[in-house]
Amino acid sequence: MFGITDLKPSRPLDGNFVACPVLGCQVEVPVQHRTFKAKPTFLCPAHRIYIGRSTFEYQSDNDNLLWTSAAGLALLARIEGVKRESRMARERSEDALSWNVFRHLELSGRLGSWVASLTGAAAVAPRIHYWSFDDLTGATWEPLARARGAFGEVDGRGSEPDLIISTADTHIWVEAKFGSTNNTRPSDEGGAEARYTEGAANWYARAVKSPFQAVAIHHRRYELLRLWLLGSWVAAQDGKRFELVNLVRHGSEEGVLAFAKEHFEQSPTRRMHRVTWESVCAFISSADGRTPEDDALLGYMRDKTLGYSPAGKIVRAFAVD
Repeated sequence: MFGITDLKPSRPLDGNFVACPVLGCQVEVPVQHRTFKAKPTFLCPAHRIYIGRSTFEYQSDNDNLLWTSAAGLALLARIEGVKRESRMARERSEDALSWNVFRHLELSGRLGSWVASLTGAAAVAPRIHYWSFDDLTGATWEPLARARGAFGEVDGRGSEPDLIISTADTHIWVEAKFGSTNNTRPSDEGGAEARYTEGAANWYARAVKSPFQAVAIHHRRYELLRLWLLGSWVAAQDGKRFELVNLVRHGSEEGVLAFAKEHFEQSPTRRMHRVTWESVCAFISSADGRTPEDDALLGYMRDKTLGYSPAGKIVRAFAVD
């Protein structure tokens, strides 16, 4: 896995070719246009990465993962049967980042403590579901499948939180962002408005303060709106609290809580949170009994990159010392 200490600090884009980003490598490949493509034409054979204008992709998903035990890889293979799409090999992959951080919290036994730090209440029997997959059934987590049906979501395009953490009394849904933002709009405005405002016995009127057009179109918070609706409905059906977490980089999406306060019907049992990746690192760093696995994750976060800027300068992903 390549971090900031392994990569060239600057990489000018000259002419029709671009250099491999790894320090000392002289390999050049043709510049990619439009969408990123993992094709042999763009492969650096020495470092097994596909090279783009500002980023790269590993030849193998495993090269982008910290935790590759047989059990973990078997779980990921099963998840791929349910997950809509997977881009685990990309430098800017939110999925790989989420797996590396939360698989560590799960395996280290710190998941419950992290949840408690978020909610302010003890987390009893926490279970994590990656990309809506329930490893007990081998299918989509049943409450989410139920919510998709209640809101009439289209097969293959249903809402999919990055992480769902369930405890004895709370559902925590995590929408993780790395290089992207929360800005999304529906491709079928009329159909989407009908689905989400009328679905689940008009749950929209109980969970959202503002019209669909204001939230999903004007403010472009369509994805967050969907997760808020489905998650809060599931929690109410199950008699649990609901916590929607927007997990972002330091300095990103700083207005999301003000937006949620204005447009979402929140209460002591239904809340929105903005959490930074850096704060998760701080939680791990301050934990008692630091382990080599803790240090490996913290080193990964310190070295993590987010590609090159338009000026050709490498971008450090996180403000982690």
